[in-house]
Amino acid sequence: LVEDSELDDCLVPELPAVMAVDGPELIRFPIRDPRTPTDGAAYRAAVVDLFNRVRRGQVIAIACRGGIDRSGMTASCLLLEAGLTSDDAISRVQAARKGSITIREQQEYVRAWVPTSGASTDEWEVAPGRVLTVVQGDITRIPADAIVNAANSQLVDGSGVNGAILRAGGPAIMEDLERRYGPIGTRSCPTGSAVVSVAGDLPAQWVVHAVGPAWHGGSAGEPEQLASAYATSLRLADEFGAAHVTFPAISTGIYGYPADLAAAIAVGTLVTALGNATSVERATLVAFSEGSLATLRAALHAARDGG
Repeated sequence: LVEDSELDDCLVPELPAVMAVDGPELIRFPIRDPRTPTDGAAYRAAVVDLFNRVRRGQVIAIACRGGIDRSGMTASCLLLEAGLTSDDAISRVQAARKGSITIREQQEYVRAWVPTSGASTDEWEVAPGRVLTVVQGDITRIPADAIVNAANSQLVDGSGVNGAILRAGGPAIMEDLERRYGPIGTRSCPTGSAVVSVAGDLPAQWVVHAVGPAWHGGSAGEPEQLASAYATSLRLADEFGAAHVTFPAISTGIYGYPADLAAAIAVGTLVTALGNATSVERATLVAFSEGSLATLRAALHAARDGG
C-alpha cells in the first residue's frame, strides 16, 4: 500500500478497509515539495522504488492527497501499468483531478524524474500530434476515452475480448446497446462496421463495438472488411470527441484471421485514419500475449521503417 498523506482524499476509497487486512506494508512517500533539490532526490528514489514494486506486482492500492505529489505518483503508475507516454498519463491525471497545476508544469516536472519517459520504440508519430502505439496488457484496464470491442454482428456477449470487455463493463453496456439499437435478436451490425455504446465500469467513456470478418482464406473480402472495421471504429471515436482509443487485434481470435496479416492491416489502416482525425491523438493497439505483441511490433516497425 502506498500513501502520501491522510486518507481522507483517496484515489482508492476502499483503502482503509484494505489496510485492515493483515499483511500489507504501508509505504509512505515524502510529502514536501519534490521540485526542490533535497526533497526532489528523496522523491525520485521513492518513485523508482514504487516503479520496481509495481513491476513486481507488489503494490495493491495507492492513496494520495491533491497536489503535485498526487500527480507524480499517479502518472508514474499509469506509465508503468498502461505503457503510456508521460504526456498522455499526465493529461489523464489532470482530467481526473481538480488541482491548479497546469499540464505543462506537470509535464516538465514528471519528465525530470520518470525513468521511462520519452518516446517508445513501439510508438510512431504518424502525423503531427497523432501517435500510433503498441503495448501489451489487459485492454479492460487501460485508461482511454474509447475502447474498441471485437464484437459479433448480433452485438451480444461472446468469448475472448468481447466477453472480457462486456464482463468488465457490467450490465450498463448491454442495456445501452438495447436502448440504441434494439433488443437481442433484432439488433445487428454489418461486418466491417461498428456502433457505439457507453463504457459502463470500464476506464473509458465509450465502447466502439467493431465487427471484424471471419477468415475464409482471404478471397472473400476479408482484408477490406477488417480495414473497414478499424477505420470505422476510429472515425466513430473521433466523432464522439475521443483523444485516446485502444484497439484489440480484431478477428485474430475465434474468427481465425492470420495474426501477421491482420496486424499489417491494423497498422496501415490506423496510420491513414489518424492522419484524417480531428480529435483522436493516440491509437493504441493492445496485445494480450507476448506472441501478439511481437506480431504487432513487427507490423508497426515494418510500416514505420519502410520494410
